[in-house]
Amino acid sequence: MFYLAKRSGEIVECIFEKKTDIDLAEETDSSENIDYETLFNSTDAMIFIIDADDFSIGKINGIVEEKLNYTADELLGSSFLNLFALNSITEIVSNLKKVKSGKSKISGEFYFQRKDKSLIVGAVDANFVKGVAGKEDTISCLVRDVSKLKQFEKQVIQLERLLQIMKYVNRGIVEKNSIESLTLEIVKILSTSDMFSSVWIAVKTEDKIYSAERGYKKKINILDEIISRKMRINCIEQVDAMGAPHFVISPQAECLGCPYKDFYTGNGAVVLPLKYEDKDYGYLNVGLSYDFTMGDEERQFLYEIASDIAYAVNNLIKDEKERQYKQELIIHNTALEAAANGILITDIDGSIIFVNKAFTELTGYRSEEVIGANPRVLNSGEHSPEFYQNLWATILGGSVWRNEIINLRKDGTKYYEDMTITPVKNSEGEIINFIAIKQDITERKMIENELLKAKEEAEKSNRLKSEFLAQISHEIRTPINVLLSYSSLIEAELPEDINDDLKDSFHYMRSAGKRIVRTVDLILNMSEVLIGTYQFKTEKIDVCKTIIQPIFNEYRFSAEAKGLDLEFIHNEEDFLILGDEFSLQQVITNIVDNAIKYTEKGFVKIYCRFNENDKIVLTIEDSGIGIKDEYLKNIFELFSQEDQGYTRKFEGNGLGMALVKSYCNMNDVEINIESEKWKGTKIILTFNKTQK
Repeated sequence: MFYLAKRSGEIVECIFEKKTDIDLAEETDSSENIDYETLFNSTDAMIFIIDADDFSIGKINGIVEEKLNYTADELLGSSFLNLFALNSITEIVSNLKKVKSGKSKISGEFYFQRKDKSLIVGAVDANFVKGVAGKEDTISCLVRDVSKLKQFEKQVIQLERLLQIMKYVNRGIVEKNSIESLTLEIVKILSTSDMFSSVWIAVKTEDKIYSAERGYKKKINILDEIISRKMRINCIEQVDAMGAPHFVISPQAECLGCPYKDFYTGNGAVVLPLKYEDKDYGYLNVGLSYDFTMGDEERQFLYEIASDIAYAVNNLIKDEKERQYKQELIIHNTALEAAANGILITDIDGSIIFVNKAFTELTGYRSEEVIGANPRVLNSGEHSPEFYQNLWATILGGSVWRNEIINLRKDGTKYYEDMTITPVKNSEGEIINFIAIKQDITERKMIENELLKAKEEAEKSNRLKSEFLAQISHEIRTPINVLLSYSSLIEAELPEDINDDLKDSFHYMRSAGKRIVRTVDLILNMSEVLIGTYQFKTEKIDVCKTIIQPIFNEYRFSAEAKGLDLEFIHNEEDFLILGDEFSLQQVITNIVDNAIKYTEKGFVKIYCRFNENDKIVLTIEDSGIGIKDEYLKNIFELFSQEDQGYTRKFEGNGLGMALVKSYCNMNDVEINIESEKWKGTKIILTFNKTQK
């Protein structure tokens, strides 16, 4: 039988214990109310119950499917060994056999293979469970995913090794009193680390070149030619051009013609300039091994090593006294250890045990004033208790907490900081300290607040613009409608046999009035699009029945008046789309209106069909005047017209097609135009949100 031990609301381990029949009987009543299945599936560790003989999987909890990407059906009945990486199987089989014999328990880390063949590291605890009441013997395995922890440990170890190398480099810098001995010592230190497959360094002074190399199968002896520019290689060219380190990722592709190319067999190489202030002293080239992982910290370490070397070379060239040289190096090392951001370290109870100089500059508190105190001395009162409860819950849970916070300086002024708090754990995984990194962002927040105010002012301006346009629309529409109404009344009261000039006058009045109303509508619609106030309403629409047919009926008389053949060709299917009815109606109205307006004779045809991808395609084709190629590319721009000025033949304001494009974008409709001057135009609309 298995029991799940629970601590602080989190299941942390499985305990397996053999129970006698009497024990089981005595526990029956007391265990009826315990939902072991819930506990079994609530742990964040993987649990496997496997057969002790053939190691087949008999039961798993839900976290197994989540971690390994297998389903329960795929795993149940299969061999537990199939989940291990090949290099782990021999060891796990041996251990499982020992567990079965009762000689030991498994407690180790193994590589598990996910369904997609990727690997995770699992910490395995396994126990033998003797079957009772005729049941088979089983082995219970609890597996915790420690992949991220192992990756972090690897990074920490690598950084520690780099720090150690930096210490050796600095020691060598202090001890060596010539550039020649310094270059030899640097190559010796770096090449002894298995993180680097090869090293070369070249230093050039005004009168001599110093070089050293190690890690190559044969002496190449071309460093003098490289640094004197008698031989030009790509990595050096890149460093000179950028004024920064260059990382050779693919030597076979990047290092053509370079004698060192074939020796970069690991993760490539990095070339660092030996530069101090405005002086260039040479280069440091490091070949990286397969095991080396290059990150920001690693880049910084290598750059600092190169900086230290250049610094030492500079001092040696100046032939400074040994005491001054060592004193400046100590200052330099102190500067390396100091951070630009404020750093605060506490113990597990939150008592401050260390602050750096940047913390004092940020808060105004000296080190002796806050050591032993709690960070709440900085509490500004701007945050709720829940804010701090979340902070402590996060870091006590072992996670990194990062947020912006308003704190209080010693002088009582408030400031913004971006704070990251990281828990520090010992080798047993217990949290022993917290490190807080504090960056002053007060100036940035002030700028953000100003931008927010500016945004609010802009939004206010847009609202005023909308209100102004609406008012102007009302003031124009009302008198125009009155004029149109009265002109219609006057025309109706006149005799039927009025002369043609008078009839034309009434026609021109109606046409001019409608033109003004249409212009106002276009301006209002475009303003809504530009300032983002258009209220888009998505609904299922039959584009033929709901939109195209009414527009066809409306423009049929206009086409007949011009002697045009207006056709609407479609079958009886339902042409359903998802979109905004008003904006789509405006799109098709504008296109049909333009087709009739710019066609003097011939036809205007509207086709509606499904394409091979089951998307609705609407084609509006005319035999009109067409569009010039040079204008076609600008057709969707605001106020764009093919004919400009007061002498143009056709009316228009250049807003229609710009509005069409905006509405098409809103509705996810592709619009394409094919046109030939004096031959006609074809506009094709493809509705991507077709509903079948």
